[in-house]
Amino acid sequence: MMAEQVVCARLLNRIVEETRFLVEKSLPEVRAFVGDSLSKDFELQVPVPKTLPIVAHVSSVVARPDDVTAPLVEAIIAARDVVEWQQSYSQADGFDEDYLARYGWFNLVSPDGPFVSDTLRVSVGYWGEGLYYKEHWHEPEEFYLVLSGAATFISEGRAPRACKAGETVFHESNQPHAIDMTPGPLLAMAFWRGNKLVAKPGLPEPGEA
Repeated sequence: MMAEQVVCARLLNRIVEETRFLVEKSLPEVRAFVGDSLSKDFELQVPVPKTLPIVAHVSSVVARPDDVTAPLVEAIIAARDVVEWQQSYSQADGFDEDYLARYGWFNLVSPDGPFVSDTLRVSVGYWGEGLYYKEHWHEPEEFYLVLSGAATFISEGRAPRACKAGETVFHESNQPHAIDMTPGPLLAMAFWRGNKLVAKPGLPEPGEA
């Protein structure tokens, strides 16, 4: 393994270990949700780093020292330049240039790696202050964990809920939901289980959003 790959592997393993520790110590609802999927020894496929405009802003989303998420946030910031940042959407999906310039995510655990699992997907997403992630849905069940910042989660059948670091929000399979990054910005981790773990979320037809 090349030196760069060794560094990448070390940084990614740190994120996994901090995630496991946080889930085990402080998040019983997420621990029950993921079962033993998060405790397995994952095969690592070292990613080819890919950057996005938002990477420069990720380090500014620092958890307060007393937040239970602080060590995990620090691990994510340390790895921000070695992961494969991605976007699920484009202007063709109805997302404007400002949204696309200020959001992105990377997989930590998924069928596509970098840590390979066929039963669990764990991703980390960043959204800039004031963005609105419009209504969407997906077959896998989902837990959002707010790592830093604040946002309001708008889930079908429930009252809107403002969340801060350390709080979680659950979505059932195909339950429509949206996120208002006010005040924001938001750094969050998403845990998915179920079928179609790598499928693109569904969106309303144009004019219905």
